[in-house]
Amino acid sequence: MINFLILTTGYKCEDTIQRCVESVDEQSYKYWHHLICLDNVGYKDDIEFLEDRTFIGSAARKGKMFNFAKAMLMVHNLSSPCSWIVIDLDADDYLEPNALEILAEIYQDPNIWATHGSYRMLSGRKARFNGEYKNDNFRVQKFLGTHLKSFRAPLFYKIKPKDFKGRDGKWLMTASDLAIMFPILEMSGLDRIKYVPDVIYNYNDLSDLNDHKVDPEGQKRIEKIIRKRPRYKRLESL
Repeated sequence: MINFLILTTGYKCEDTIQRCVESVDEQSYKYWHHLICLDNVGYKDDIEFLEDRTFIGSAARKGKMFNFAKAMLMVHNLSSPCSWIVIDLDADDYLEPNALEILAEIYQDPNIWATHGSYRMLSGRKARFNGEYKNDNFRVQKFLGTHLKSFRAPLFYKIKPKDFKGRDGKWLMTASDLAIMFPILEMSGLDRIKYVPDVIYNYNDLSDLNDHKVDPEGQKRIEKIIRKRPRYKRLESL
């Protein structure tokens, strides 16, 4: 049986988090646990529809990278953490009803370690980063390892914590997707990565909090730093 850990992070998502949560509840595949980390909130009781989920709230702005790593550390302390397939679902986005069904079928193959794609933009614009990798030089080509991003949990714990931080030692506040997925893709290898051509994820490009809107120059600067970091070696086993 494939068990999914759906990890949701977000900030100022009062208008979108309910749709995100409902998209998980509506999945035809039911073997999942939803862990939610939200900035700028006080208590779970403030958000009534988060019942039966693991919830972490912070009154301060911590950022996705910090919250994602914190949540994964929490999972690491649970029983059998390595059996999870991790799904990255942002709080202002939502899944298509058959998303987990499609991924569960893919992960029946033990030789698949990670997946990426495909998403639609809520604005109706064409999704720019859907597509299949043709070679494993991931850091020197167009980034395609985007929504819907999923991977076997052990991969995450092999990433060096310093690679989630900038040169100043502080947690990255932008480009976290690249910081997570470049090591995941490199350790998996091209033959153990599956591109999903079916649209299973809805990306809210209308949000004012998109990285490329909040701090476009910072995003470009951090992306360059991440791309220049040493690549991870392909693993032979998990």
